Amino acid sequence: MAHVQWKDRYNINYKEIDEQHKCLVAIMNRMIDIIGQDHPTDQTKEIFHQICQYALTHFASEERYMEAAGYPGLGRHKSQHATFIDRLLELNRTSDSLDAGLLEEILVFVRRWYLNHIAISDQEIRHP
Repeated sequence: MAHVQWKDRYNINYKEIDEQHKCLVAIMNRMIDIIGQDHPTDQTKEIFHQICQYALTHFASEERYMEAAGYPGLGRHKSQHATFIDRLLELNRTSDSLDAGLLEEILVFVRRWYLNHIAISDQEIRHP
């Protein structure tokens, strides 16, 4: 699977949030590298934990920005974030160990959801 390339259209022009988005893309790219290994190691659990923790941290930051800006769609946006986290937890419960197949399923989900989310939903708070 090819690495995710950051595109300027993903920026929402809040430096902290854009940097967090870029960091999540970097984590996704590390997941791609791990999946490409013949024998994924304990790195699978580590990267899964990292993406879960980072998502929680990022979502909290993003929601603070939205609240401070009086963003009217905050409730809907929080619900999207909660759905994402619930799905990650569900994927984690499907296996006792995070093998390459499960990690790939997680990556496909994260990549699709997250890139769609920042390209559409997060653009609603884009700063000029």
